[in-house]
Amino acid sequence: MSSLTPPGWGRRGEIQGYFDSIDELNELCEGELPQKIRQFDIRFRLALSLQISFDSSFSYTKTESTRKTYKALMEVNDLWFAYEGLYSLCKSRGITKTSATKSDPFLEETVEGIGLNDISKLLEQRYLAELLSEPTRRQDFCDYVEYLRASAIGQAQARLLERLKEKTNASEPAGFSLWLALVYAIRNLYVHNTDTAKSGVKRYATKIAILSISRDFMIGCMLAISECLVVIEINERR
Repeated sequence: MSSLTPPGWGRRGEIQGYFDSIDELNELCEGELPQKIRQFDIRFRLALSLQISFDSSFSYTKTESTRKTYKALMEVNDLWFAYEGLYSLCKSRGITKTSATKSDPFLEETVEGIGLNDISKLLEQRYLAELLSEPTRRQDFCDYVEYLRASAIGQAQARLLERLKEKTNASEPAGFSLWLALVYAIRNLYVHNTDTAKSGVKRYATKIAILSISRDFMIGCMLAISECLVVIEINERR
């Protein structure tokens, strides 16, 4: 397996850094990016550029809170679909752990090496401030995690969500693996169980905050993982 911290690494989590790396690799490949990288790049750029609006005469989106919730929900799901392509790329490069799943892909040393915990720590401040500082919001968040856990696909996902709930009750940071498990559970509920704007919560504001943090988490982590893989590919081709 190639090093996860190649020379020159330092633009982790920056969109422009990712674009620059893709452009450099594309030039080295004479306009023919490796297939898995190209497929991820297409989906990721589509997810980043996604703009959503609603015609309220046809949908249940007559309030601003409902529109914000559905918009954020669709954005998070589209980012997850892009992540599935990145997960496939990670598996092909051998950086996932032996028992990898989409919601638990890496050994802790890999998480640290790519810098995913650094990204998680930056978002923990918002997580703690927006979801845990107020008792009613904290309870609403815990109820939502329990709602997701009850619909979890498999025992491993259910255990991760239970750990997230325990950390929330203790006002402890969630970390990369638990937040990724949360996003995966949100995706599964939306795809398989017809999730709606207020499913699992009492307040729209709680769900909007969860989805907003999840969106930024997915973007930051995918930028870090993908740029690292692209830089490795560049170094191998020089």
